[in-house]
Amino acid sequence: MNVKKFTPVSITKRRNLNVGDVFFGEDEFIIGRKRDSKIEVGVTREQLNMITEVIVSKNRKFTVPKKDTSKIDKTRKNAAWVVEKVDFRESVKLIHSTLPASTLITARRLIENEITEDSETIEFYTSGIYENTISKEFEIIGTYK
Repeated sequence: MNVKKFTPVSITKRRNLNVGDVFFGEDEFIIGRKRDSKIEVGVTREQLNMITEVIVSKNRKFTVPKKDTSKIDKTRKNAAWVVEKVDFRESVKLIHSTLPASTLITARRLIENEITEDSETIEFYTSGIYENTISKEFEIIGTYK
């Protein structure tokens, strides 16, 4: 039987997260928006309000605010999270510019030192030019293996 365990270590601070790292939540995790089965964190209320949708009807173009799909949960900043996936993408040379490298982190909430299928899943970038980029050091408190 393969049982995963949380192994605590002394708290270290790092910008780069690895699969299995357990880290504390951040203030940026409070506001998020639903995206598929995940919550996209690291966005601000101002960024959520700026989202608009363009509708064309009878040869006229209308810009309307998009429905607010934000999900506010203050417990996210005090929770422990386990890195489930790290998706690094190299920079890409486009015709007139270069898209910089980016790192997308997918993490699950750790509840009573366990991850279940119902554990909340969050996504955010640690590098890149996306609106939900959190570029700071994270407090790593252990590994989940």
